[in-house]
Amino acid sequence: MTDEKPYCARCKAYIEGHELTTISDGLYNKEVLRISENTTQELPVCAFDKDGNFQKENWMCMTMIGLRDMSSYHGWNEDESIDVVHTLNGEYVVLTYYKHRGRTGNALVLCDDEQRNLTLKDAERLLEVD
Repeated sequence: MTDEKPYCARCKAYIEGHELTTISDGLYNKEVLRISENTTQELPVCAFDKDGNFQKENWMCMTMIGLRDMSSYHGWNEDESIDVVHTLNGEYVVLTYYKHRGRTGNALVLCDDEQRNLTLKDAERLLEVD
C-alpha cells in the first residue's frame, strides 16, 4: 500500500486482508490484490480524501460498497444506478454509479432544507448503525 493515497478504515482493512502482488503485461507493472489463487483485483481508490471529503475519482471503496449494501431503494435506468439510504435522523444518502461497478459518481446527503456532499464521518456514522 502506498503511503500517499488516503484510505478509509474499511479500504485499509480490505487491503491488509489480501496479499499485495505485482502483475505485468510486458510493458507495465501494476500492484493488485490477490483475492484467490487465480484471481486478482485492482487496489481500491478510496472515495474520501485525507480530510474526509468525498472525491469522484474512486474505485471499489469499501465504505461506499458498505453503504450500497444498506440501501433501502435501488433504481436502475439504462446503465446508471442509484441507491438511497435512509438515515435515523431523517436524512437520505443518495449514491449514483455506473452499472454495478466500483466507481461512485456522486454521494449526497439530502434532507428537507439541505443538500451537501457525503463525508467520511457521515458514512462511518451510518455504517456503525448497520
